[in-house]
Amino acid sequence: TLPSDKIELALQIEADRMRNSLLAKEDKDAEMTVVRNEFERGENDPNSLLDKEIWASAYIAHPYHHSTIGWKSDIENAPIEVLKNFYNTYYWPDNATLTIIGDFKKENVFELIEKYFDKITKAPHAMPQPYTEEPQQYGPRKITVRKPGELGVVNKAYKIPGALNEDLPALNILAEIISSGASSILNKTFVDTQIGIYAYANATNFKEVGLFTIGVGFPTTSKHEDIDAKISEVVAKIQKDGV
Repeated sequence: TLPSDKIELALQIEADRMRNSLLAKEDKDAEMTVVRNEFERGENDPNSLLDKEIWASAYIAHPYHHSTIGWKSDIENAPIEVLKNFYNTYYWPDNATLTIIGDFKKENVFELIEKYFDKITKAPHAMPQPYTEEPQQYGPRKITVRKPGELGVVNKAYKIPGALNEDLPALNILAEIISSGASSILNKTFVDTQIGIYAYANATNFKEVGLFTIGVGFPTTSKHEDIDAKISEVVAKIQKDGV
């Protein structure tokens, strides 16, 4: 985010970052604790922690098993050579999307993009693609996370196809209908009755595969088993009656 008269500077910096990052070991060492702090913030958030555990259980072979930020030991111990190899493998214009939003004239911006990005070649190699497919799942998986805190969370997740599947727009709309606003079924079922503090639903839009999740946060006066059963009731009602 920057003043519109500095857009050329921003493009110059982004183009430089695309291929000229030094990735010095001393910079990594200095930044490591910052990234670890970000990781630990996620570990201390009930929704974030549970979500990470669910993905690691839902997808045991596919790369989506790993959360984006990685695991603590990776953050602390990854050699600089590993980061440089990742950078030199993936950080190329033909594997990137440049998005610019705000107060600018389109023609001028295209000229600036060409000025700074045009001289960068595309990757000298084919971009590696995932080849591991998730094996068939033969039944539901259940994850229980126990940590000190004042908030309980139950999250039910259903596997869904990737972003190009024709059903995904409907799943996105379904998540909005059942969770957004005071009149939504999740709000009326859990928040209005005061058995929950909040409720949400979400369909991921990842390229390969994804999850449709329904979650409820609640005070420790409520029981996880009761919330779990109530979510199942809501799902059954939607399956039977629609929305």
